[in-house]
Amino acid sequence: MSIHSYDLQTCAFIQEKQTLSLEKCSRLSGKSIASVKRSIAAVNEYLAPAQQILISNNQAVFQMTYPEYLAFIQSLTLEDYVPSQNERLDIMVIYAFFNPALNMSHLYETLHFSPSTKKKDSRALSEWLKTQNLGTEVVPKTGVRIVGDELTFRICVTSILSRYLEVGQDFQLTRRLANHPLQTMIAEYFLIQADAEIQTVRTQLMQLIETCHFRISYASVKFLYIYLSCAYFRQHFGHPLETSRELPVPVQDYHLMKRTAENTFVNHLISSLDFSTRVMPPVNEHLFAITRELVRKVQNNIITRICDDRFIYEEVYAYLHKSLIRNTYHFSFYDNKLEETKEQYHRLYDILSSAISDYEETYQTRLSHFQIASLTLIFRKFTNRNKLAGRNRKKLVIVTNSSIEKIDFFMERMKFRVDVELLDVININELYLLEKLDYDFLIVFSNRISTMLDSLGYSCVKLHFYLTEADFELLNHLGFPTSRRKLKIGAFLAEIRGMDERKATDYLLERYSDFFLE
Repeated sequence: MSIHSYDLQTCAFIQEKQTLSLEKCSRLSGKSIASVKRSIAAVNEYLAPAQQILISNNQAVFQMTYPEYLAFIQSLTLEDYVPSQNERLDIMVIYAFFNPALNMSHLYETLHFSPSTKKKDSRALSEWLKTQNLGTEVVPKTGVRIVGDELTFRICVTSILSRYLEVGQDFQLTRRLANHPLQTMIAEYFLIQADAEIQTVRTQLMQLIETCHFRISYASVKFLYIYLSCAYFRQHFGHPLETSRELPVPVQDYHLMKRTAENTFVNHLISSLDFSTRVMPPVNEHLFAITRELVRKVQNNIITRICDDRFIYEEVYAYLHKSLIRNTYHFSFYDNKLEETKEQYHRLYDILSSAISDYEETYQTRLSHFQIASLTLIFRKFTNRNKLAGRNRKKLVIVTNSSIEKIDFFMERMKFRVDVELLDVININELYLLEKLDYDFLIVFSNRISTMLDSLGYSCVKLHFYLTEADFELLNHLGFPTSRRKLKIGAFLAEIRGMDERKATDYLLERYSDFFLE
């Protein structure tokens, strides 16, 4: 019996939640409840009885540990598996990128896909390429090649590969452990074809990270790593960037590439990434004026007065700056933690949807639902901060794929009730960083990461991204102190003694941001 990609997708939904109603699983997968049951039955065919997904009272119950789940996924072969059309399109695009031409007939014969599947996929590939302003041309006696804007092609390939690869502790690119069979084939093909370029980029990125005073988030490092590897490969085979685009905002020059057009885009790319610490990009006065007007419009429509204006201006400016770059080049980083933002903070979301119009009209761009959701969390964080009066106590490390904007929001929400300090935000593949951190608790948002940590011997606290009363009750039970804390006058005065007004102001805003507003 074959197992389909949508069977494994259904399995992944249940694994994430551990217990999931059939109705919700149906909504998530876009399949009927009957189809969900068939998918569960298909998965169970490959599992021992003690590991099978149970259905009880219209609830699907996951019984495998995460290592058992990975072992199941990795045991599947191409002969067992029926991939989705999207996966088949992915492998065609990757093979076309790393070869002079794509011989679809040979590829599909090798993978034992039928001629009718090849015909449907060929049509679907042409339609998808049109949406990317790319196309194909025939290479006589060889196959077809994808033609069009080289940079667009590279970004498409980088986005595909980012789903199937991870960055390990030793900064090596590896295939994702939970890849389906065809996804594994795609990842391993890239790792073999671009091995020399990958090693060059590994050295280059390690040097960049050592010399910079900031840490790029995990998802962003991975995207940059893959893009640079692809860029070097294409240059070696005669496909360099010939021209570069001009941005209406300035960026820093990192001097990573020799060719001007190549280096220009890499500078743009790095400036658009997420960082684990706040990084202020070079200032464009016009964008900063739009930022100030955006803050003013939002402030006029909310009750809480945002007093630490300097910081909100800088943070909103930085987010608009990188959003402009991402929208210019048509790429993004998906974050499932943003799905419920509009529902949770609908009024603030609606205010921002309207207030952002000046920015969109000026730069002829359109912010996505997820970008407006991120801005919503930034503003909500500052409204929370302006209600706080606590000092950090419990030391936390958050293990997540979410970007810094989302985590900043989460922390301000948490600090509204409990006394905590965030030491770092890491990805599940960066657990080695914990060796250098003196933390009290690991915080996670998903069952998947929770079970992975548990299997590796790490204890953690699973919370909802949008904290609930049950979460705060759990934190109270674990001994988290409330945020209502006082300072000792003598010790505090000793800290600021001898400082002039400006220096004291900066010190207080940096050290005691939960107490003081400018």
